[in-house]
Amino acid sequence: MDKYIEPDAKEHLRQLLIKLSQAGQKMMLASHSHFWCVNAGMNYVVGDDWRDPFDLVIAAAGKPAFYTQSRPFLELSVHTGRVKCKPI
Repeated sequence: MDKYIEPDAKEHLRQLLIKLSQAGQKMMLASHSHFWCVNAGMNYVVGDDWRDPFDLVIAAAGKPAFYTQSRPFLELSVHTGRVKCKPI
């Protein structure tokens, strides 16, 4: 990933997320990518605790329809990779 991501950008993004979170900002990450892809990239850039600053992480959002259509959210277990059947 070093070929695509500048090393300085990693620490800058991590520090920005920490500062925003400590300032009480509510943060959401919404990505069109599936969780395994978001997780791999964010682990690399921010670290294993990348989800900590976020109040909500949405993967496989299906943008732009995500913003205009009412669809149920499904919860993914980050430990097993399984999707819980009940909408949340």
